[in-house]
Amino acid sequence: MAAWSCGALLNAVDELHDTAQLSQPAWDSLGVHYEDAQLLEFLVLAGWYRTISYLANGLLLEEEPWGTPFPAQ
Repeated sequence: MAAWSCGALLNAVDELHDTAQLSQPAWDSLGVHYEDAQLLEFLVLAGWYRTISYLANGLLLEEEPWGTPFPAQ
């Protein structure tokens, strides 16, 4: 993936996180850099990440001792 396509992807991730949908401009920007199969994979990956986050946080699962912790906020 070229560096110039990262901006479109990061903007799409932010938009999905904020609104749980993608606007037409976001789709258009992604479509310039990615094939339809890759866009579907992106949506599935983002959805699974959110699902797993909900489960882990909702069940108050402890962090794995081998995992790298997030930076302190």
